[in-house]
Amino acid sequence: MKHPVIRRGALGLVAGALTLAGLAGVPSPARAAVDWGQVSAGVDFNTWSAPPLHCQVVGGGGADALDLQDNGVPVSQSWSATATVVDTTTDAVVADLAASSQITGSITPIGAGPATIKATFSATASASPRGADSDCGASVSGSPGLGADFTLPQPMWATISGTGEGSGVAQAVVFLGNGSGGGLVLGPRGHGSSSILIPAGEVQVQIEARADVSATDAVLSRSYAGSVTIDLQPLGTASTPTGDGKGLVQLGGRDCASGNVSVDLAKKAKKKAKQITISVNGAQVAKLKGTKKLKARTLAVPAARGADSEVAVRIKLKNGKQATLTRSYLACA
Repeated sequence: MKHPVIRRGALGLVAGALTLAGLAGVPSPARAAVDWGQVSAGVDFNTWSAPPLHCQVVGGGGADALDLQDNGVPVSQSWSATATVVDTTTDAVVADLAASSQITGSITPIGAGPATIKATFSATASASPRGADSDCGASVSGSPGLGADFTLPQPMWATISGTGEGSGVAQAVVFLGNGSGGGLVLGPRGHGSSSILIPAGEVQVQIEARADVSATDAVLSRSYAGSVTIDLQPLGTASTPTGDGKGLVQLGGRDCASGNVSVDLAKKAKKKAKQITISVNGAQVAKLKGTKKLKARTLAVPAARGADSEVAVRIKLKNGKQATLTRSYLACA
């Protein structure tokens, strides 16, 4: 797979969520390390004019990107630079430019289990026109970014969430080996999330933020800061159960072949419970009363494979009290 480029041009904004159909069954667990990963605190200085080009950026310069591995260790880079734009026909200084960029990125081990890709970033850009009689244009930007590519051994849900504050923009994009993808875009005071179903195979991830100004803008100084997290979770992943009914009922895992969720009744449920009601996404699917139905056993509770499911158990005790237990599950397709 070609490595993704941490771009230094205008952001290619990709918004929304994408669900991919036709996933194969989940294969046996395997380990898939990141093939390539980098963080970069980018700064950009640009100039233009009517042809022939007679403008030059003097100064500037950036830092080499730093390697990023999926070992959970944060990697940070910061960079700042200044430059001037000169009209080479008159040697007049057209504008003074300055930019800074900072990013901290991390990736936990990627394989068959949960993983997290995270980036926190900030960027500034400013321009000070000198008022020279010239048609030279000038712009400057801070553009921190994170890029990585890897191969997933099994399908995963990717949940992208982020926040951004200031005068700028950020994006997080997941590119798939079949050419499709999806992501999240953040603007000023932006926040949001997006979920993408990723099939097994090649994946590219890119996170980038940007604050930029032109010497002809009404506002000559901008800054932006925020963070983006991409959580990778296997299909059917369950949350931590909540409630006080764990001693009588256990909510087990989800069988992604059928979508069913296992519910285990403990031995003492028959002694202490008067009635147990089981609901999926608010709809009752089972009501158990009497010692025969409340005996220790495992139930397969039906739940639609293609939807997230919340299984809730309400227990009426023989002493008149009640207990509950709830657990959420990611979709299987």
